[in-house]
Amino acid sequence: MYPESTDAAQQEARVLLVSAFDAITVALSRLAVTRIVLLTPYPDEMAEAEAHMFRRSGIDVTGRASLGLADGYDTITGVQVKELIEKVSCGAIDKAEAIVLSCTGWPTFDLIPELQKSLGKPVISSNLAIGWHAQQARRPDAA
Repeated sequence: MYPESTDAAQQEARVLLVSAFDAITVALSRLAVTRIVLLTPYPDEMAEAEAHMFRRSGIDVTGRASLGLADGYDTITGVQVKELIEKVSCGAIDKAEAIVLSCTGWPTFDLIPELQKSLGKPVISSNLAIGWHAQQARRPDAA
């Protein structure tokens, strides 16, 4: 979300450094997705900053919702994530090509297949995107 911080850290790193945001944008690019619904557990100002960064990266945010939490992301339940989706208009979901669950701390992995089936769209979490990115970095010839 803060490219200047990532850029500074990358200059000093001895290994490839990838932020969750970078991994998500790479995953969306590989899927040819340019319109998303953004869901986060963060306070609203952080969620808006992230939506702004997506827009600056050429990804339209058709809708977003946030739980407004500053901490405790690991205690968020699947029910809370599903309720968060219901806060986004059906129109925004229809316009989106994918749903992004942005936060490495909230447990969303088990929800992804269910959400993809019910929403009829790819669902990309931060951790899933990081995993894909790591796999590609390890095997650059893999598609």
